[in-house]
Amino acid sequence: MFGYGNGNWFKALGGAFDALVSAFKTRVLGDGGTYESGCLAAILGEIGQPILDQASLLTTPNAYKASTIYSITPTDASGDLDFSRASTATRVNASGLIEEVASNVPRMDYSNGCPQILLEPQRTNLITYSEDLSDASWNKTRTTITSNAATSPDGTTNADLAECNVSGLSKSSKSSLSYTSGVSYTFSFFAKYISQPRISLSLSGAIFSSSTNIFDIQNGTTISGSAQTIEDYGNGWYRCSVVRTANTTDVSTAISIQFADETTGAGVSGNQVYIWGAMVEQGSYATSYIKTEGAAATRLLETSSTSGLSSLIDSTEGVLYVEMAALADDGTTRLISIVDATGTNRINMGFNSTSGVIYFSSSGTSPNISIFPTGVTQTDLNKIAFKYKANDCAVWVNGVEIGTSVSFAAYAANVFSKIEFKNGAGAFNYFYGKVSALSILPYLTDQELQDLTT
Repeated sequence: MFGYGNGNWFKALGGAFDALVSAFKTRVLGDGGTYESGCLAAILGEIGQPILDQASLLTTPNAYKASTIYSITPTDASGDLDFSRASTATRVNASGLIEEVASNVPRMDYSNGCPQILLEPQRTNLITYSEDLSDASWNKTRTTITSNAATSPDGTTNADLAECNVSGLSKSSKSSLSYTSGVSYTFSFFAKYISQPRISLSLSGAIFSSSTNIFDIQNGTTISGSAQTIEDYGNGWYRCSVVRTANTTDVSTAISIQFADETTGAGVSGNQVYIWGAMVEQGSYATSYIKTEGAAATRLLETSSTSGLSSLIDSTEGVLYVEMAALADDGTTRLISIVDATGTNRINMGFNSTSGVIYFSSSGTSPNISIFPTGVTQTDLNKIAFKYKANDCAVWVNGVEIGTSVSFAAYAANVFSKIEFKNGAGAFNYFYGKVSALSILPYLTDQELQDLTT
């Protein structure tokens, strides 16, 4: 992964770095785009001047406008990536706050400190009042809700205060949500400790086999339950999430956010906690927050498909390099491809449906190749390079060559013209994940590939 602290590389760039970044920033701002410098110096420093000098295309998560992700190289607009998402969405911005971005605006997400291009599948928040537990759709038991009592993870005063007003089973429950048998759902909410250290998500009834997951929101840990996570969102806020598969098709009143005492599972009168941002979404992992105000809301699929790149992609030999992480190791195939105009000739790389496996394949030549290296943590930020040349293909991941093929038939010149964040053959295997860098490079030596991916 990028160490974001390689001072020797950074010093080596010197004036060349300054000139490159200055020209990039000037072009972006002159085109009406947004430029964010976050970690750019470190990203370029880690790649290194020798590789930068050879890249025909280099994209980082630092500049964007509606429908466009700007590339640093080439220095004109010919390598900028197209982007689409026909709805609003949220990201964690450079200040660490959740903010909404407009339709078709790419998300440079700072959840991990440095920006990453975030691409997610379509998801719907089934909770109709995600930020208002005082609404009648939330059933309160031994609980008093005070609206707009604290600053939430979006930086505004819209978080609710929940107080146990009578010792015992104290909770806020959501009713009348429909579930389909055999389908996975992810339940999540944000919580902040005041005087109640533990809180639970309870799923009662036959639909989800009556499970309870307990979270320690004072220390940011999980206490009991399964298929659960707790994520630190700063300023004392944690996002708690649970994944369950429905056993039956039904309408349920099963979701309860409740006070959880260490031994009895009940609340203590007077204890308080802040709650915000409740979600129920169909899927096996939590995605970015979707706000609702009286009705379910949907964030639509987002992707990138860019044509007209034939002058930047050498079809006969080269390197496709991506630093990327999957959103989850969820049993699906998620790909990035270089491809011709028809989808016939293509090289796909990405994450395989098999856990811990990455995916590389070629189509349109004979013989085609398929390389499936194992032992990769898909959700880590991996530096991956795929080298292709007649009878000489190799996969490098995080400084190590982990797959090869000597039976590759090279493509003819000027075949590839597109980069797509999906399978190049059609509208499937969309890439859902985070990208810190994408580059098209000439054929590199093993030493150069090791340096690039270390």
